[in-house]
Amino acid sequence: MIRMNLFLLLVAIVCVNCSGTTQKQKNKEKDMGHPNNYTLIYDFPLDGEMMVNDVVIDKSLYGNLSGTEFINYFILKNGQQKIQTELTHPYLLQGKLIDSNTLKSASEEFALYNTQSNNGEVQEIQLLKKLNFPDLKAPTPSVKSEWSFDAQLPFELEGWKNSEDLSSWDPKALETAVVKKFNQLRDLLNSGDGQQFVNELTFSNNEFFISNYYTDDQKKAYLKNLVEDFSQQKDRVPPVENYRLRVMGGGKVVTLETMGKFKGQGALTTDVPEKNKLYAIYVMLDKPKNSKDFRVVRMLSFKTGLIK
Repeated sequence: MIRMNLFLLLVAIVCVNCSGTTQKQKNKEKDMGHPNNYTLIYDFPLDGEMMVNDVVIDKSLYGNLSGTEFINYFILKNGQQKIQTELTHPYLLQGKLIDSNTLKSASEEFALYNTQSNNGEVQEIQLLKKLNFPDLKAPTPSVKSEWSFDAQLPFELEGWKNSEDLSSWDPKALETAVVKKFNQLRDLLNSGDGQQFVNELTFSNNEFFISNYYTDDQKKAYLKNLVEDFSQQKDRVPPVENYRLRVMGGGKVVTLETMGKFKGQGALTTDVPEKNKLYAIYVMLDKPKNSKDFRVVRMLSFKTGLIK
């Protein structure tokens, strides 16, 4: 969950509006350096989540779903990709519903871009596709929508392509195995051993580096920051309980989401009230075929302030 506000940048930069892959677009992509950094930009004053290829890339917090998300990390091979959203009104329990005007206003900047960045700062941005919601016939509690686009990248990721279909498992056996792995990860975080926790992310991190074209120096800096951040979670991670087991990624990815405080966030999310900090940690697992163990296939995390 990479948090950057690009809406001021969008005003300042003239975007190239492309409905398809033209020769002009291909030349532009070549000029931009890395061949394609697919990026979703959105800002919804609504609860919900963003998914790419049936895997969560972002979850709302405090009734707002917004982000600038680099999504190469969730594209395993070239060809057709899916973008999915599910949105609900943050005051649904008070009878508030989503109407067409709310959705239209909230989605004005919702689009897929090709971006170039330097140390996390976007330098160039190119509009690839506007993502529009269909008109609503009547106000509704929730809105599910899906879009597709064609991706062309100079690499393929393994991800969960060769993993077991967890949807075929006995539900109780799957829950037991996943909770066991989450407890192992929680124990590492609670021990303050940030390095060991980061070691558990090796596969996920390596694919993150490939998909974001990281240099060796960028990799070292990224890993150093992860170790420092995770080392600070000592004795702060809540027990793995009051959760929802969720299977995604076409049945090959699984996670635990909390049903209590910070509902819908990852089960390893921590908060530090005395420092007014929240560290959202959303871990996703898979089980490679012929492997005895689950592994961390993708991990999302971000730090933010607590709303009291």
